[in-house]
Amino acid sequence: MNQLELQGLLRNTWGRWDHKSIEAILPANDQCEYQPKFYSAPGRASQVVAAGEYASGQVTIPAGSFIYALSHLDPAARFRLQITDLSLGHQLFNIPIENESIDARPWYLPELYPVVAPGIFRCEFWNTLATSGRVQIILCVAEVRG
Repeated sequence: MNQLELQGLLRNTWGRWDHKSIEAILPANDQCEYQPKFYSAPGRASQVVAAGEYASGQVTIPAGSFIYALSHLDPAARFRLQITDLSLGHQLFNIPIENESIDARPWYLPELYPVVAPGIFRCEFWNTLATSGRVQIILCVAEVRG
């Protein structure tokens, strides 16, 4: 993955990369590349949550990276999610969002979210099932190769 693939202007209507445009300008861009990394929260021990209960986890992402998408792996899960950048005290969403907006395919953020030092993010989950359920979010991140 290179930084051109992260630019919203080089995506088509469906959010997929316009490979022909990227290939045309790629030789001039090879100096600074990013690699995809995936961070999961909460930890395995905290992923099963009782009905109506709350769980949280923290993820540390290297400064200089960009969060570009979110996903989760359990289609039967139902929960609300809020991600807070503890470095800035900034919440990614105005209100906690339903995980039904996100699926196993990456759900691309409208804009890249830059990570600043120390790069600590709190991920909060509220189980909305009437039974215990699994809560998990995967942060899709572009890290500078190095």
